[in-house]
Amino acid sequence: MDFVQLKDRNGDNPSTDDITQKIMTDMTREKLDRLDTAHVYFQFVAFKQLASPDAVILKKAFFTINFYRFPEITTESMLLSTMEKGEPNLLRRIDSNGVADNTSPPGFIAKYIIEGEESKLEFLEFLSSGHACIDVWDADSLIHYGSTIVPLRNLYRRGREAVQSFIQCPIIDTSLDMSTKPSAFLYMRVANIGYPSGNDPSFSSMATTRSNVNNGTVVRRFTSSIRLNEEGPHSYRVHAKPLPGNSGVGLDRFLAAQRLDIQQRHDQLFNENSLEKIREWQDLKEGFQLTDDKDVTQKFIFEEELAAYKKLRYESKPAKLLEAVFKGITTCHQINPSFGEKVFFEFPLENIHNQPLNCTIEYDDIALRPVLDDEEWAFFKTVNKLKTPLEKNMMRETSESIDICLQPNDVVFIPFIYDAFFFPSDHFNMYSTKVVFRQTVTKEPIAILDLHIHRRSVLLQHAVTFICETAGNWEKQLVLPPMTRDRRVFSCRCSDPSVRLTIRNATLQQIVGFTTYSGETNDRKTFLLLMYSDHYQTRLIATWKVTILPYFNVDVRSIVGQTLRFHLIVHRRR
Repeated sequence: MDFVQLKDRNGDNPSTDDITQKIMTDMTREKLDRLDTAHVYFQFVAFKQLASPDAVILKKAFFTINFYRFPEITTESMLLSTMEKGEPNLLRRIDSNGVADNTSPPGFIAKYIIEGEESKLEFLEFLSSGHACIDVWDADSLIHYGSTIVPLRNLYRRGREAVQSFIQCPIIDTSLDMSTKPSAFLYMRVANIGYPSGNDPSFSSMATTRSNVNNGTVVRRFTSSIRLNEEGPHSYRVHAKPLPGNSGVGLDRFLAAQRLDIQQRHDQLFNENSLEKIREWQDLKEGFQLTDDKDVTQKFIFEEELAAYKKLRYESKPAKLLEAVFKGITTCHQINPSFGEKVFFEFPLENIHNQPLNCTIEYDDIALRPVLDDEEWAFFKTVNKLKTPLEKNMMRETSESIDICLQPNDVVFIPFIYDAFFFPSDHFNMYSTKVVFRQTVTKEPIAILDLHIHRRSVLLQHAVTFICETAGNWEKQLVLPPMTRDRRVFSCRCSDPSVRLTIRNATLQQIVGFTTYSGETNDRKTFLLLMYSDHYQTRLIATWKVTILPYFNVDVRSIVGQTLRFHLIVHRRR
């Protein structure tokens, strides 16, 4: 068959690995691989339905793919072409007439590009125990047919240019029961092709014998974000910018003088005399008659514009000086959490005065908070391997503020936690928030933390879909598989506040149960199940996506051998 062929950067076929063989992986060798960019391919080849008395025969199907931190991909509808009895059905694209498109090669390809040093290291860890989650849907009825997971451990290249595997994935329908018996098989080719960083993007690893053919491919790219003012990819300590030795002595006076200067300049600019000059200038421009000498006219306009520019520059100088002062006491820090993750960092706050100083912490982001509990602070220090001093009862919380007492020339490390579970829904994937440290008496700022948050997509381990009756409470229990490094789930959170979660231990297994309202017909409900290995919910070890599809339950009883006719009323929601 004329499938799309995958080639490495040299035009050679990738090495083929047997997924049934267990091969030891040298992580050090993988991290030092010169091919920093990975092109991962999922090629859908064929689909085979198993014989069953109550099986629903598929004619068209489409797939949804959840892989790594990429958004979910929904493929186009594919036609299951008729083959000889017992042979898998090839997946063919459909043309505008609803029949198989013979001008394009069979199959469908989802291509993912992972580039950047930070993404490379995290992706290598993900391959060791991660999966790609694929759901199969009936394209005619839009009913969920089944799910499967694709293991990724065989995608390690182990020093080679490219590697590929041919996989037969069992499709299991978990929507109605927890049966593990497959109802179909999905045949795929999975490949990992390496490229050096900065490679020419026009160079493609996908070759076909046909030219100018739409080969049914979608491409997604994932690039490492750039972290600012950090000590590497996992920095938990924010270094403040040091001020000059005498900068803090007259800081308050300078700020007051600048505010007074700005107010005086405002009064000078917008008094009656200035407004009268502006009106005269407008009248002069309207009454000015252009002469035949263009050089004189251009010179006149240039001189007037230059004078206006000099005046604007002089008048904005106090504001720029004030901005420079605040910039000198502002520290920028960037974090990159995904939904459900907690990021811990410490901010060093210094008292440069020769007398004790009381200051107040001001912030307005519900996802950000200082760590007030000493045991929680000690836990985060241990987890993040920080050696900074721990001071008990350093901060005092009242109903109105959070206060800190600084001794002369003292430096304290203020612990903060950003919980991405409360990421504002009205923001894009990037926003900034500020923490201001003010003197309690004068209300003058002594330090400013400018925190930039770049939210990443979640790292999905599993995706399950269930069907339930409409308009009722629905309960389900999930038996958790073994976690990475044999870790146990200690606590859980759910992205949907209407879902009630429980977790219990059953000998060596753990069972997570959840209860929720199913909703009306066509109310597709999707939520994330976040699992942690500690009671502070900072070590996120697994993220599951649960989808609930409510349907009407129709109970029909009849006598064998007799024709039955009945009316079925379907309520459409408007």
